[in-house]
Amino acid sequence: MPSNLRWKLITILSAFVIFAAVGVYPILAERYHLPAAGWLMEKQLKLGLDLKGGVHLVLRVQTDDALRGETQTQMERLREELQNRRIPVTNFTLVSPRRTFRQPSIADRP
Repeated sequence: MPSNLRWKLITILSAFVIFAAVGVYPILAERYHLPAAGWLMEKQLKLGLDLKGGVHLVLRVQTDDALRGETQTQMERLREELQNRRIPVTNFTLVSPRRTFRQPSIADRP
């Protein structure tokens, strides 16, 4: 085995052993009541709720309300920009936050 490869292998194995000793063993020691040094237990990785399996979150968005709010915001920006450029604005009206698209069928094509 070449000398360069041997040092790479030793470095990788030592990093793995250190990670296992400092990162994984304290978690296993706490869970299975194994003996561990106090300083090692203080250095253990703290698992978040996502890794402990303690949170399930579902986010739902009311798309009509979100689209209406975004449209209103853009209308206000447009109104302000037109006023800044001294372009007379009479009225903006939001007709519908939804757009309907029609895809012609094959029978409709010439």
